[in-house]
Formats: sequence, C-alpha cells, structure tokens
Amino acid sequence: MDKLQKGFDKWLNGVLKPFDLKAAAFCFNIYENDGDENYSVELTAFDTYDEYDDDWNAGGSETYASRNDDNEYNFNMDAEWEECLEAVKGFISDYLEQGKYAQKLKQAEVVAYGFVDGDLEMAFKKQID
Repeated sequence: MDKLQKGFDKWLNGVLKPFDLKAAAFCFNIYENDGDENYSVELTAFDTYDEYDDDWNAGGSETYASRNDDNEYNFNMDAEWEECLEAVKGFISDYLEQGKYAQKLKQAEVVAYGFVDGDLEMAFKKQID
C-alpha cells in the first residue's frame, strides 16, 4: 500500500501545486475503469457547498476538475470496490495529515470522496466557531 500512497501523494502534489482557485469544497471522485482491479481518482473543486444537499457535488458549481487536464491518479488494486474506497480514504487522510499542499485542501469547508455513482463520505470538515 505504501507504493500506492506515494503515487497518490506525487499525483496530488502535481495537481495542487499550481492550484490557486478558492474552493468551498473539494471532492475526490473514484472511478472503476475497464477491469475490476483498475481504478482512477480525480480531484474536483466547487465554489459552493450545501451541507443539507446530499447531491451538492452534482449542482453545477464545479470550478475545477483534474480530468479536464487528463490528470487522474490511476492505480491497480486486487480488491473489491469497498476495499478500494477504504484505501482512497487512507490516501486522503494521510495527505491531509502530512501532504505538502494539504493546507490548500483544508481552506475549503469540506473534502469529500466517493465513487462517482455512489454516496460521498467526508474526509475533512472545517470547524466553524
């Protein structure tokens, strides 16, 4: 798993380094590609976030998507989708703890993740005083 984490960190550093937009929310979308063991992750940013709307990421306020630059993190994992979801959760949590550009993500209200056709989970939610 360590190799996958390092690959994720390198990919996300490359995405976030030039990123200079203000985002209310970030979402890591996970895709299952051609085979059961082939997955990809993209980062999307949104200028609005509504905690009471479960489909906030489908509302058209997307301001950035790494897929538009053909820049996704692709990896192979001999696992079912549930295990992949847990692995991506770990990648994101680790990055939020010690990633080079983690502060760019933490400026948003939330950082979410999930399969593109499934429910979203929260990896980070800003504490509002």
